Amino acid sequence: MSTTPPARPTAAPPASPPRGAAPRRHPGAGSALAVAGVLLVVGAGLAARWWTHPALFDDAGDAFVADPVPVAEAALHAGVVLPPVDPKDEAVVTIHNVRAHFVTNTARATASFSICRGGGTLIGYVHGDLHRYCPDVVPLDEPTRFRYAADSGDVLVLTLSPRQAGRARVDGVHLDYALDGSHLWQRGDQTIAVDVTARAR
Repeated sequence: MSTTPPARPTAAPPASPPRGAAPRRHPGAGSALAVAGVLLVVGAGLAARWWTHPALFDDAGDAFVADPVPVAEAALHAGVVLPPVDPKDEAVVTIHNVRAHFVTNTARATASFSICRGGGTLIGYVHGDLHRYCPDVVPLDEPTRFRYAADSGDVLVLTLSPRQAGRARVDGVHLDYALDGSHLWQRGDQTIAVDVTARAR
């Protein structure tokens, strides 16, 4: 006598969503999209800050306090931006605005800026006629372009000119400038730390 095995139950096909119903989404898809959106916004913000806050220039070294000299001879020149050491930092720079930040100014000094073209590596902190150290002195008439390169010798010079006995101390120079295509045309501002004091008697 033979027996026939019972038929195996057939699985029902998966139910189709009702017509017009929205397709189901993976529960993690929304979170992934949200994270991607946040990362995109943060990345864009960082890129914008980088582009508007160039940091090409180094701070200007140690503090310097000049010996007191007669008011008529007290104008003090200080090299603020010297040629770069690393060739990758070289650029054509357009300065749109520059100003000095005074900490003390009992000498009622004025601050002016110029570009020393060529030979500027000789400038540290000097009194007297700037032309003795620079073959070509170009007053900073904004906007002003200069070549920031190791072989150019171009230097941004701050001149403090006391108008009476006293002292004038500057602790920073604020620059608004733009760079060329080698630095993706960055345009923004940077404060260079300096510490220079002119004294007049």
